[in-house]
Amino acid sequence: MTVGALVLSGIPVLLGSPRLLIHVTWLDVGPAEQTALERAFGLSAPMPLTDTRWAYEPLDTSTEMLGAIVSHQSVADTGGIDQRALTMASPPLLSSRRGGLLGTVPTWAGRLAKLIAYALFVAAAAALVLFRETVARRPPPSLCELRARWLAFLANPAGLIVAWCLRIREWMQRGVPTASAEAAGLFRIVFGTGVLVVVVTEPANIALLESYEASATQGVYGAIVHWLGAHPGVPQGLGWWLNASGTLFIAGVFTTVSFGCFVLGFLVWATIFTLTTSTHAVAVLGLTLIALLPARWGAAWSVDALFGRVLGRPRDSMADGQHGYVFWIPRLVFGLAFLAAAWSKMGGGLGWILNGTVKYHFVSDLDQALVDWGRRLTQSHWAAVAMSGAAVATEALVITAAFSQ
Repeated sequence: MTVGALVLSGIPVLLGSPRLLIHVTWLDVGPAEQTALERAFGLSAPMPLTDTRWAYEPLDTSTEMLGAIVSHQSVADTGGIDQRALTMASPPLLSSRRGGLLGTVPTWAGRLAKLIAYALFVAAAAALVLFRETVARRPPPSLCELRARWLAFLANPAGLIVAWCLRIREWMQRGVPTASAEAAGLFRIVFGTGVLVVVVTEPANIALLESYEASATQGVYGAIVHWLGAHPGVPQGLGWWLNASGTLFIAGVFTTVSFGCFVLGFLVWATIFTLTTSTHAVAVLGLTLIALLPARWGAAWSVDALFGRVLGRPRDSMADGQHGYVFWIPRLVFGLAFLAAAWSKMGGGLGWILNGTVKYHFVSDLDQALVDWGRRLTQSHWAAVAMSGAAVATEALVITAAFSQ
């Protein structure tokens, strides 16, 4: 864990930090007028993207300044700004990392360093779990015992690694509930219907594949978007694909195949849907669907099960209470989403808590709030700080429900 903490703390020193960006498309503006507007709006480090669209590092991200940029008659379009809330978009547009000892580096370098640090944290946590009983119930090993363990590892490293992985899997499965095939079948019907309703009521807007947002995408996501734009027949047939595969999955017809097809269609739909919105809107549902691909859905309340009985096939050997995986995965992904939210709040230190940030959320929700106690509570700074700390702690601890019996 110490090494992971050092890696995280060393990222801004070695790699620097990315800067927030705003994209502005100018409308019939000459060079002199553009320079004047850039100065007036506090837009620094201009970088041309096209003839009329430029990227800037904003010096002022206040609501008033962002509103002035969005509403100005010489601004045709903007990127990186939430035009409804007049705040920086989430996730924000970022420049390359700058100011580090290694000079200017791409943004993926920081993500890679964070991934390494998180892997070190996970490895340390796994080690604590694996050896918790040894630490709690046995005296510290002697030098001879340590030497014997090291020699055993050198003699059969694969066997010990497999044993450790099995112990980790056993610990993770503590929270998997016992469920019957009938319960999993009913869950399939309700869950599949809910997801199908989501994609049917929000059909993919194929025109987005020809928008500026699509052309500006990069990486693997951008490659998929560009491929969809080059093969219009795929997104045009997405509606019937989702309806057909979703209906077959709900009915339990060739359940494994139909669910895989439905997940594939959902991912294509999400790729188009997120061109104009944050991935937060569908990330949790998408991860849940992917993680549920190995689930055994069709053992009961399905056409597959009906034909199995007609043909005299033996009942699924998992039908005696081992279908809890389909209930555990949503709980796990839900907990991970809240853990990620807590991590994002604490990534820059204790500022989110010490600022009493929840009071701003209460204030922004005054028009929709059913009661007024939120506004009264947040009039006290320390009450807001306490509620902010409680919110972060709650989000961080939700994940423990996935590993509790």
